Amino acid sequence: MTHHISSNPSEDKRRSDDRESEAIRLVAQKYNCELADIRPEWQAYLQANNLNPQDLLTDTVHPNAKGLDLMVDLLLKHFRWNPYTPNDWMRTVRTYEAQRFPDEGRADGVTFTGKPWRFLSSLAVGEHRDSALRLAFHGNRVDCVLGFLPGLKPGTASVRIDGKSPGSFPELWAHTIPSSACGTPWQPAVRRVSHRAPLVPETWKIIFREIRPDASRFRFEVHGSRTGFDGGGEFDGAKYQ
Repeated sequence: MTHHISSNPSEDKRRSDDRESEAIRLVAQKYNCELADIRPEWQAYLQANNLNPQDLLTDTVHPNAKGLDLMVDLLLKHFRWNPYTPNDWMRTVRTYEAQRFPDEGRADGVTFTGKPWRFLSSLAVGEHRDSALRLAFHGNRVDCVLGFLPGLKPGTASVRIDGKSPGSFPELWAHTIPSSACGTPWQPAVRRVSHRAPLVPETWKIIFREIRPDASRFRFEVHGSRTGFDGGGEFDGAKYQ
């Protein structure tokens, strides 16, 4: 969904929303996604009804009751079954059942190695640490669904990718939301986090020093709960004006 029309009078804000909306259109086209391009439609509605952007907003961006009604009307037309919509997504996901017996001699799904497995109902039950499920695949995600059998408690399992722990692949590590801001858990005060050294699970703390009253300039240090002092830097707002 592209941006609706803000009442922020800043020309920079308008250009920013235009650029982001154009980027959203390009992403939708690239990945063959449904796009609700409400920005031009919202603008057309304002002009047709001789309204100001603020007439549909509670502040400069969030819709009021009339704005929500308009947004619903613009979005509802996208919630319908279209038999002509490409279904390429069906070829991007495949389901494998861990219920094929080893003696079938098929290698295009889950295979069982190690000590013997038991097959109860439609589920495969491994009872030894040497028992393993193997799956050869090309992709970027695997969801393992745990089965349930009355009277049997679920156990534990370790996961290996190409024989290695997932944690040994640097590209699989990700930072969680660094910190909250403005009393909201979804808006981080620290927006960009990167690293040079291999990551380890830990919590970081930032210490700010020499802060000007208007926060236009300050120094900071980063300390990890396991790695200790990780570095520091300086922010000078004058460089970004």
